[in-house]
Amino acid sequence: MPFHPTELQFNKKAAKMVERDAKIALGLDGSNASNVAEESAHIKVKKAERLFNNYYLHLVQFYFLIQSFLVVLRMRKKRRGADKVDNKASKGDDADGKAKIKRPDLKAMAKASIDVGHQFYSRAEMVAVGFHSHWLNGTDFMGRFYRKGVHFAHGRVPKCTSEIVGLVCEDISGGQENVPIPATNLVMRNFKSMKVARNLKLPGNAAGCDCERLCRDPNTCSHAKLNGSDFPYVHLGGGRLVEAKHVFECGPNCGCGPECVNRASQGELKYRLEVFHTPKKGWAVRSWDFIPAGAPVCEYIGVLTRTEDLDSVFENNYIFYIDCLQTMRGLGGRADASVSVIQNVDKIDEQRSESMPEFCIDTASIGNVARFINHSCEPNLCIQCVLSAHQDIKLARVVLFAADNIPPLQVISPFYGLYKHH
Repeated sequence: MPFHPTELQFNKKAAKMVERDAKIALGLDGSNASNVAEESAHIKVKKAERLFNNYYLHLVQFYFLIQSFLVVLRMRKKRRGADKVDNKASKGDDADGKAKIKRPDLKAMAKASIDVGHQFYSRAEMVAVGFHSHWLNGTDFMGRFYRKGVHFAHGRVPKCTSEIVGLVCEDISGGQENVPIPATNLVMRNFKSMKVARNLKLPGNAAGCDCERLCRDPNTCSHAKLNGSDFPYVHLGGGRLVEAKHVFECGPNCGCGPECVNRASQGELKYRLEVFHTPKKGWAVRSWDFIPAGAPVCEYIGVLTRTEDLDSVFENNYIFYIDCLQTMRGLGGRADASVSVIQNVDKIDEQRSESMPEFCIDTASIGNVARFINHSCEPNLCIQCVLSAHQDIKLARVVLFAADNIPPLQVISPFYGLYKHH
């Protein structure tokens, strides 16, 4: 509890002790100036607060010792009928409580390396860090009457507001501790769709098929012809990939609707995925549901950018290289479960693709659950390059499909090979 002059008469002496020892510890008296010359103002404030808290806790201990002694004295005074002094003291406390200063014109600002939202628990602590001129001086404040008149600049919530932002878990201890321990995340933001770097321009939408509502006839559907005169998916559970190959899906200019089987990877997540921490590999992902072979699990979402534009490739473990063209040509020596075989390589303008820079997906700050999926030498997922809105192979969507029947609670993992930076 904070100290007040009415509660403890030696508060003035304690404040002087803190102020004196703080100057010696911080070198403000000139005795230790050489050792603290390089210390920042924030470090000095932190040291002063630590020193004050040391005194504060000792004084609290002594204060309760005195309180217990005073309780005995008051009980004796009550017996003697001398409780009038206590009544006068309580009246004085009420008078001091009513004399509150309300200053609605005050503005919150940082001062003396003390940020807005920094909490002090007594005037003596403010004296110790140089924020208060004298421990007896009053402290201006704004009463509750004016709290509705507070407006945040640019809509930003200041640090002084006690509000938990980015809450992921309310209590990681599961109720084992007396107080909950929440977990928050303000670094990794989750998105459902791909974000494109500012200096990157995507190609225009490709021509669509002439099918109505659903694509049924592979002989007439233009996208079925691109897939080798057949649809890559079958009507099972919302669409399942028949074999590992490059996929041309229906796009925004097609006449079919969202229920078309050739849009299997464009839907919402179908399976409940869990992100969990492993003993040796960090984060990993597993499914709570059974995933049949060929079912689309999730798309690799992040920021689509040029590899040469990345600031630091070696320090970023969340980079996925889009090298579907190299995969088509059989480069990289990837495992069978992760190879995307394109049967119609001749239909792609390789010369135009070779002249374009290499692209990648950066999920360091923006992405979805796919960035937590680990690599494995025994994969149960396959990596597929999918083209839907356009047909530029170097800017293909990266979708993860189930290579096998995956039972519940089994870790899902592909063979990244040269796709992923490690």
